[in-house]
Amino acid sequence: MNPEDREWQAQERAMQIERDGLDMTGADALSARYLVIARALRQPLDDALPPDFAERMAALVASRAQPVEVESRFEQAMLVALAVVMGIAALVALLVYGSGDWVAPLTDSLRRVGRPPLTWPLAIAACLSLSWFAQRLRNRGESENRHLA
Repeated sequence: MNPEDREWQAQERAMQIERDGLDMTGADALSARYLVIARALRQPLDDALPPDFAERMAALVASRAQPVEVESRFEQAMLVALAVVMGIAALVALLVYGSGDWVAPLTDSLRRVGRPPLTWPLAIAACLSLSWFAQRLRNRGESENRHLA
């Protein structure tokens, strides 16, 4: 019998002893340990929550919601160095293993991006102005709601 089966059998014996209300004298040491757990599980739970339960839960959630920050300048420098090395490695892999079938269209499209027609700047300006206008409307609505409350 493997150890997992022995553990499972001991847990079942402890539960059976607790259900039947028998004495622990016939139980082996492993079942006796599980008998303590079985007795604790059969006890009813307290119905009432402590009066400051919501405050404690809010404080717990707020304490865990803090973003993880990089701890030192050394770590920040190492992250930047890692990003640079990975970028260089990607470029080297592209040059070494890349086939000419897809590199030529990519360089052609990059050359076209360098000279955009007038429609692209207009489209970007329209998107930025719509975003700015939507943000202004949202801020205006929030300030009106604050004055009403």
